[in-house]
Amino acid sequence: MIEESTDFVSAESDVVEQKIESTKEQSAEMIEAQVAEESTVAAPAE
Repeated sequence: MIEESTDFVSAESDVVEQKIESTKEQSAEMIEAQVAEESTVAAPAE
């Protein structure tokens, strides 16, 4: 029983880590897109 619950916990943490990683990637992509938009908007103004 103890081994099973430990396996379950490690599986849970793996899932959480994957979710965090995918969220980080999405955030990074959104930030890059925002920066790209801002740089294209700012360029003509200079």
